[in-house]
Amino acid sequence: MAESKTIEIIKEEAQAIETKTVEYDGLTFEFPADVNDWPATAIMKLEDEKPMSFIRDVVSPESFNQFLAKKPTMRQFGALADLVGNAVGGSGN
Repeated sequence: MAESKTIEIIKEEAQAIETKTVEYDGLTFEFPADVNDWPATAIMKLEDEKPMSFIRDVVSPESFNQFLAKKPTMRQFGALADLVGNAVGGSGN
């Protein structure tokens, strides 16, 4: 019984994750506000210096694919990355 209760508490905490939202080029990107709630794969890609893969994992592959469908330039990618970074308190590029 205790294990089942623990699982329910974890599920409730997961559902209560605070998110941030940024808008860019007509698209809305929602992601966890706290870096501790970001997918571990995103952090791994940041460590591997793969900024596009990192942002994709943070904002969700689905949202990022919508962005890529617009055939963005690197300048536009940088603007999106700056928006995400600034939303969570980063300094951007």
